[in-house]
Amino acid sequence: MDYVLKLGGSVLTDKKKEGELSQNFSKVIQKISKNPEGVIIHGAGSYGHPPAQRHNLASGSREGILETHRAIKELNRKVVDELRDAGVEAVPVHPMGISKRDQETQINFQPVLKMVEEGFMPVLHGDGVITGQKGFTVLSGDEILAKLEKEVKTCKAGFCTSVKGVLDEGGEPVDEITSMEDFSDQGVDGTDVSGGMKNKIQEILDHEIDARIFGEDKLEEFLDGKKPGTLVRGS
Repeated sequence: MDYVLKLGGSVLTDKKKEGELSQNFSKVIQKISKNPEGVIIHGAGSYGHPPAQRHNLASGSREGILETHRAIKELNRKVVDELRDAGVEAVPVHPMGISKRDQETQINFQPVLKMVEEGFMPVLHGDGVITGQKGFTVLSGDEILAKLEKEVKTCKAGFCTSVKGVLDEGGEPVDEITSMEDFSDQGVDGTDVSGGMKNKIQEILDHEIDARIFGEDKLEEFLDGKKPGTLVRGS
């Protein structure tokens, strides 16, 4: 496994229109197809966030999980189909079925690792997770990436987002941050049910991994082993 990559929902979808892909959706997938030796995790974007918000899934819900899960599965199907059309042996993995949450989140990655071993590209996504006494709550793609990288240690984990990285006051990505004290919300537009940029950084630090946060235009650089955007160093 060469890398673990989270594709932000804002990269794949039009966040202003429920259930709409972004204009650059196919271009992003084509870039990934040039280096398929990794695991993809994608956000819920305008497919999963609206139903999750309607049913307050972040706090726990028994009613909204099916609508939310089905919406995210539809986006996942489109990602997998596009990768397949580009010649990648992509397969869907729905985290709801391999995860649970009590005091902490537990995810069984063994099927994912076996898929990679057999030459497939697993495509996971943010999802709902069964949670003690709450029904289902949100399992973010950010947390999935952090836990997977913690387990497999590719040393090449990345978040492809709609912004260039963690930005300074001039709107440019800082090279590296090592704590939440280094973070400002400069350049961050809006929030979502999985926590946005702050959540990405917190997951990296909490799981003691290193990961890069970079913009869509730097995706090829990341896949080529270069060092775009901001390195969040948690190790």
